[in-house]
Amino acid sequence: MKISGKLNPLFWAVGVVIYLIIVSIPWKTSEVSLPALAPFFSPSQGFWQNAEVVRKFHSEEISLGVNEKVKVIFDEADVPHIFAESIEDAFFALGYLHAQDRLFQMDFTHRAAVGKISDLIGSAARDYDLEMRKKGMGPMVENMVQKWGEDPEINDLLSTYIEGVNASVSGLSKSQFPIEYKLLSQSPQLWNKEKTAAILGYLNHNLTFRHDDLKATNTLQKMGIENYPLLFPNRHHDVHPVIPDEGLYPGLFTKTEELGLHENIIPGDHPVFQQSSDWSFLSMPAPHIGSNNWAVGPEKTTDGSTFVCNDPHLPLTLPAIWYECHIITPEVNLYGFSIPGVPGIFLGMSEYIALATTNVGCDYVDWYKMHWTNNDRTNYTVDGTEYSVKFREEEIKSADGKNLVVQIPYTIFGPIPYYEYSDHLLRDYSMHWRAIEPEGNLLRSLVNILRAQNFDDFLAASDYLSDPPQNLVYGDRFGNIGLRITGSLPLRAHEYDGVFLKDGKFKDSLFNQAIPLHELPLSYNPPLGFVASANQISTGEAYPYPNVGIYDKARGTHLFDRLYEKELVDLQFMKMLLTDNRSQKAKDFLETLLPLLDAEKLSIEEVAIFQKLSAWDYAFEVDSDEAIIFKKWEGELLKTAWDEFQTPDSESGNQAFIQPTWKTTIGLLAVYPDLDYWNILATDPIEQAEDLLHFTFSQSVVKFNNWKEENPDGSWVDFRSSSIPHLARIEPFSHSFIQSGGTASSLNSIKGSHGPSMRMIAQFRGDERYFYSALPGGSSGNPGSPFYAHRLEQWEKGEFHQAYIGREKEPVMETASRKILIAPSRD
Repeated sequence: MKISGKLNPLFWAVGVVIYLIIVSIPWKTSEVSLPALAPFFSPSQGFWQNAEVVRKFHSEEISLGVNEKVKVIFDEADVPHIFAESIEDAFFALGYLHAQDRLFQMDFTHRAAVGKISDLIGSAARDYDLEMRKKGMGPMVENMVQKWGEDPEINDLLSTYIEGVNASVSGLSKSQFPIEYKLLSQSPQLWNKEKTAAILGYLNHNLTFRHDDLKATNTLQKMGIENYPLLFPNRHHDVHPVIPDEGLYPGLFTKTEELGLHENIIPGDHPVFQQSSDWSFLSMPAPHIGSNNWAVGPEKTTDGSTFVCNDPHLPLTLPAIWYECHIITPEVNLYGFSIPGVPGIFLGMSEYIALATTNVGCDYVDWYKMHWTNNDRTNYTVDGTEYSVKFREEEIKSADGKNLVVQIPYTIFGPIPYYEYSDHLLRDYSMHWRAIEPEGNLLRSLVNILRAQNFDDFLAASDYLSDPPQNLVYGDRFGNIGLRITGSLPLRAHEYDGVFLKDGKFKDSLFNQAIPLHELPLSYNPPLGFVASANQISTGEAYPYPNVGIYDKARGTHLFDRLYEKELVDLQFMKMLLTDNRSQKAKDFLETLLPLLDAEKLSIEEVAIFQKLSAWDYAFEVDSDEAIIFKKWEGELLKTAWDEFQTPDSESGNQAFIQPTWKTTIGLLAVYPDLDYWNILATDPIEQAEDLLHFTFSQSVVKFNNWKEENPDGSWVDFRSSSIPHLARIEPFSHSFIQSGGTASSLNSIKGSHGPSMRMIAQFRGDERYFYSALPGGSSGNPGSPFYAHRLEQWEKGEFHQAYIGREKEPVMETASRKILIAPSRD
């Protein structure tokens, strides 16, 4: 059939309409989300508009809701220096800048915290969102906002900051939307207090939400209470604590003698939980999140300087977690690192003090077995009193319209995450996560730090920090140094209290109690001339309260030893420590185990590897083969030594038991060579320590050689394969390969997509001050900006940017890249 030529224009018109419909609609399913192609490729509004050109210098003036003029000058590293007449105006400007440079990061992070990713990308994120709701993130946010509302100054400053954020958001045209919104066919929303609280809640989650109570209880039943302390000691005496006994500030600690304690552990006569049960768990943050910090006093430096150093080890993302900035008002001069979405500077240096932090690994999560009084599991008893389960209704909205309404059950202990799981081992357990009900006010602490001028001011500001618990290092212009362990540190009855599942039939007498503020561990101007922490156990045995948690067993000792052994240190030594690739774990491991190998039983090839490891300096450098061999042997040894703890799906991470650490393992191998545990279950002979070591060493040599055959040009960095992903895992916006050395157990702690999220050195020398920084990214969150990742190469090379930290505008203007003048609105 021949179509009339007169109909052709009609068909063309219909075709064009269909095409326009197709390219104008975002296509979303549970598996994939595509942007509307026409808006995305639009020359005037699409992704082309996100490309920024490099300019020599440009200036703009805007009228917004400040009281007096604010000048923002961006230096050669594109770090903003905010010159304002008041803290209020400075916070307004900071909010404006955060939104201008990091809006999608702020939005995505707050959604990730409270389970609202589905609203952005569709129901593919539903499981993640539901999990975050079940953890109790919603109540945590509400409790924070309530705290802020009780503090008029903080409430007002936060409101001013939010006005700055929303001034930026409201001024965006579609062409100026961050490219991620264009990819998702979404629009940015206005900011509020709940979103700021969510970002702080996400920080709490990443630093405190860890728990192995079920696995530990299962392990206790399997191995027996008589063996548990041997396999899982509370402390190792060759690991330097954060505050050693000789460094404790005297006269502070008067522990209450009578605590009236319940053991409150699930009775020991129940059978080992079966692997056939549901072993899925609420996801936990990466196990190696941590940091290093230290301060060195003037008596231990070559020129009388005081140094404060820090490198928080957090998830590495593009854009970077931190936003480097400088706030100058008549009252304040503070340079350092802020978090987009939150007013204030967390870490940095003022004219008087410098501050650095690391995380405390204390156990912050407990699980309580509920005792139901009815078959519907809606009523329960605690201490003889009957309570009703409270159901919190939450709606998970989805961009594809597949919304979900859920009822999350809560008891007096907290949420019951597995309430509806018929065969889950924790279906009748309520989770008590202390961060859900914060005692402190982090924003109040940040504001007080802005104004702090001495150690007493620092202590007063740190009193407001409850979550997450931190090791705060202090240094000041007068040469004083100190370290305070802050936060709602759980009050524990003994060194295993909180390790196992608890019986919710009664509240133990320490439920929800914390170590009193005036008894928190503290060190001030210690005899050693330095303070330092790297997530290791908090205190020595002289401190009266137990340390219960998961603590690093390598970096703290290496850091302490390096500072102790060096009589006098200088700036170069500080930089070297921050980029130190040597591993205390490798040192302890090889110095303990290599002498236990019988060289006469090794093959020629194994002897060569043995000699290579014996001569190694334990540095995980870029091109190190020894580092690969060590990691192969460590993995083989731990897996084989503790085959009793392996279960069918151990490889997936859902194993039923915890297993002894590397530190415990090497100690037991050296002291108890005939333990039954050293027998390899997969072989017929009965092995002892020497047999186990030879077997695993041989296996590691074979596996190393196989890897080298497959990767002839491969080196340590190829084996480690670390990267910096885009925060929403958009591959083209990511940095796919980190070109520097380091490993989880070195001070330069790079592993997977985690590592030093920034590096800083603050230096006081008489009346002079200096600040050096490195950032794995840039100031901008726009992948089309020249400032998106412009400092990444410097960070990879272990180099530093020297910041301008003065009060005058003229010096920073000499190398400025741009300037913004924010004038009061005429309305």
